[in-house]
Amino acid sequence: MEISIYSYNIHSGRNIFFRKSLPNMIDYFMQNRPDILALQEVHNNPKHGYQFQIIRDSLAMFGAFGRNLKIGTGFYGNAIYSRFPFEMEQNIALPGEAEPRGVLQCKLNINSHSLTLLNTHLGLSKKERNKQIDSLSSIVSSLSGLILLTGDLNTVASPVFPQLQDIAKKLGKDDLATVFPLNRRIDYMYASANVQLVSYEVVKIPFSDHYPLKVVLRLS
Repeated sequence: MEISIYSYNIHSGRNIFFRKSLPNMIDYFMQNRPDILALQEVHNNPKHGYQFQIIRDSLAMFGAFGRNLKIGTGFYGNAIYSRFPFEMEQNIALPGEAEPRGVLQCKLNINSHSLTLLNTHLGLSKKERNKQIDSLSSIVSSLSGLILLTGDLNTVASPVFPQLQDIAKKLGKDDLATVFPLNRRIDYMYASANVQLVSYEVVKIPFSDHYPLKVVLRLS
């Protein structure tokens, strides 16, 4: 079977002009029906809206939310949605002194296949990112089986993680920009070598300041 996985920094549900665009994003994903959706910059608080819940309910998917920054009585962070049930979910704090960052780790049961998905959004400073990449590397090293790591890593230099391959680079698509109007690649998706890669695409939709990544995998 083949499954489609998207990763997308939704820019708090706003486009590059800071106009609200969450309904456009939801419409896109309702039409394209991803099997798994990993999002960054997601609100779930009264100040900016309960975006995590709205997306989950609109797409009728299982959902997990990584609470990284407290805003009022709610939070802001990363989210994972899936058409397959979660076997496990946890949010792991990453080191840093600026905005709190974390990696949301979920294990999914996909027709008897167990897939671990890590979704993150790294810091803006190189010093901070290096510490966070070291932490991610330790987490990845502790895992086995089918592994995916995705997110906005805020760097144009593709980090190296043990056991994982940069999917865009593997498929010869690492020249495609993922953020505009800067035209740089700072969003990534990695997979363990035992994952069968079918395709990689940067989807040019104008609803954020990032483009979503779309990867299709084959599970035998």
